[in-house]
Amino acid sequence: MNTDKQSSDPAVLIVDDSIIACKVLSKTLAPFFDKIIYRTSADGIKDCILQDHVNCLVLDLLMPETSGYDVIESVLNWRPGFPIIVVSADIQEETRRHCDKMGIFAYFNKPAPTDDLVESIREAMLKYPQAKVVPS
Repeated sequence: MNTDKQSSDPAVLIVDDSIIACKVLSKTLAPFFDKIIYRTSADGIKDCILQDHVNCLVLDLLMPETSGYDVIESVLNWRPGFPIIVVSADIQEETRRHCDKMGIFAYFNKPAPTDDLVESIREAMLKYPQAKVVPS
């Protein structure tokens, strides 16, 4: 496994309602990326993405207040092409297809294989280094 870190500028944002899942995933990704931020709700993620120069969102789908679907729709409306990687316990193929149709970058079932998740985040950051921001 290659643990060379990416540039110090881009950040990975993890949004999952479980603080334990956030901490575990953050610790898992820490050897590979310089800046990892996590939130346990979707509140304020637009500001977080803009202010913290986030270049990839790792998102849980099943959250109590705002669903992952709502987050995907919202983020892609104001920042088309922004890479969103879903990591979900929902193993239904229909869920994966729905997320793909919405325009996500990748979908993993929990627990996501570290090598595959890291590679997907790196690929997303290379493909979308400066996803377009739509003025609000």
